[in-house]
Amino acid sequence: KYLGWSLSDMAAAVRAASLSQLSAVYTAHGAAEEICRVDGKPVSGAERLLNFTRRFESRFIEMTRDVDVKVAVEAIKFIDLLHDLDLLADKAQAVSEVVRVMRNNEPSQLKALVPLVNKQMEAGGGGPPPPAPP
Repeated sequence: KYLGWSLSDMAAAVRAASLSQLSAVYTAHGAAEEICRVDGKPVSGAERLLNFTRRFESRFIEMTRDVDVKVAVEAIKFIDLLHDLDLLADKAQAVSEVVRVMRNNEPSQLKALVPLVNKQMEAGGGGPPPPAPP
């Protein structure tokens, strides 16, 4: 809950640190094959984070366009992690929205986008649609 609040903090350093900590939590839980059982069914760590992800997914995507480049890069990497863990509600839509940061021509953002775009191209055969004009 507190990490969710810190995603909207006025200080860029706090937003970046929140994404970094969330990445660590999601990575640790994503690596866990089975954390617990719910109604006799094994539930992975990543699945346990699904409610939090759904609640803040639009904010994560919005943060890829943050005015602070470091925050934007952390957000792009975090979306890539969510993509890997299969926690995005609509992968193609999320990637399409994130790809819009290509207009910024910021090298660190473009570099962070490469793995995400590659995965989408491999999965869909052609990648996300081109970004819409401003």
